Amino acid sequence: MSAEVIRYSVLESYQNHPIESPINLNVYEKNVSAFSKSTVFFGTDQDNNHIALKLSAYPWGARREWKGLQIAYSHNIPTPEPFDLVKTENGVLGITSRKFDGVNLYTNSAPELKALFGSIINTMHNTVPVEGTEWKNSGKMDFTYFDKEIERWNSARLPELQKKNRSQKLLEKFSKAVHDQKTSF
Repeated sequence: MSAEVIRYSVLESYQNHPIESPINLNVYEKNVSAFSKSTVFFGTDQDNNHIALKLSAYPWGARREWKGLQIAYSHNIPTPEPFDLVKTENGVLGITSRKFDGVNLYTNSAPELKALFGSIINTMHNTVPVEGTEWKNSGKMDFTYFDKEIERWNSARLPELQKKNRSQKLLEKFSKAVHDQKTSF
């Protein structure tokens, strides 16, 4: 049985060092993130360096994470050193970093490690401002649209919503949350 090989080219490099592209990553482990649905491959490159390659499940994900990881690393937040923003020969964007040996804080269920992971994520989000513009740029409605619709539905006298069914109970919870948010500002 032959090992999987992923071939990719470097689009941007964190240290701006020249990289010979394309690069073959000889994969020895693969994980899919339950949260982001991104796939992380661990493997070795042609110089036998251990590399982590994360391929985003979303077209904008790799560029956003690339930016955030560079900022986090430069602020000494305990994150892997970003190596490169890459594109596989299949056209999928991803990022590469050094592979760390040890306990995976993301997947480990030990309470003290979950707390450590949460602390690192909290520090990162409090220190590293990365504006999420993907939703706005996607052309989708913003949340004020949904707030207005929830209020409209809640105040409507539709026979379907007059019954105390699950839909009405859920709508009442959303409506209360929208109202509480508006009165707290």
